[in-house]
Amino acid sequence: MQESDSRYDFAQNHVMFNLQKLGDSCHEAMFILSQLSFGNYLNQPAFAAAAAQLPRPSQLDTKKIKYSDGETDFVLIHRRHGILVGELKSVGKSQACGKNPQPPADVNVAKRVIKAVKQLDRSETVVRHLVSDVSPGMTVRKTLFLPYVSTEQLERVLDNDPQLEKAVCQSLGAANAAEAVQLCCCSDQLSQPASYWHVTPAVLSQLSTWWQHRMACHVDTLLTDDKYLDIVARFVGPATTVSVPCYNGVRVEVRTAGQAVAELGRRLALLVLTLQQLDLMNRNPRLVYLTGPPGTG
Repeated sequence: MQESDSRYDFAQNHVMFNLQKLGDSCHEAMFILSQLSFGNYLNQPAFAAAAAQLPRPSQLDTKKIKYSDGETDFVLIHRRHGILVGELKSVGKSQACGKNPQPPADVNVAKRVIKAVKQLDRSETVVRHLVSDVSPGMTVRKTLFLPYVSTEQLERVLDNDPQLEKAVCQSLGAANAAEAVQLCCCSDQLSQPASYWHVTPAVLSQLSTWWQHRMACHVDTLLTDDKYLDIVARFVGPATTVSVPCYNGVRVEVRTAGQAVAELGRRLALLVLTLQQLDLMNRNPRLVYLTGPPGTG
């Protein structure tokens, strides 16, 4: 595992935990997907016939951009406020978790932000296309998650780079740098990285303010209960399977009874010894030798 992967995973868990606490405090249900690869969308062969009738990321592919190869860091599906697409950048994480936190250099923040904006615009294009048959005018908003960059620094970076400020404002739908920063989730709205699980009432207040600016200020009247369930079923139902790489191999996501039975059979097939044999191996003396002609075992 590279250090950059470790930083990103830590930042993702940090943001996800805070969003979970926000949902608990607001008593509102929402689905939050992380690291959604568009190539995995409706990828199960059993649903191929039905998926062929629905919008797919590959339909947007061009010679210059292959949308189906991309992914998005966060997709939040809310019943009343629509869909939120977010890009996460862990710039500043190594300094933020030290004993003497130091903010990342402005030039590093600018590089990550411009990259995040390009990824964000691409993700928003794909997600809007995927739900176009459900409701063409459905609200899809965008945000940047910068858990180790303060709002003050982000605003300074935008003020010092007019081109970057223009790109961020156009992407987020803001009039100026100050308004754009309000639509981003920065370190001011999140818990401390050294104890990210400790979400204080003050943090929840700041996070709720960001939520109000970005999502809660508008209710998507086009999103009915049936449409909401349809979207959730596509993104997190059995037709879309996500494989998560880990140290001991790929972890399989089990969503249906059939998948559970198949996974159980796969694991049983991997067993070399029976439970009785394992018990024998663990008795004292720990090793037991059986000798004899073929068939003795």
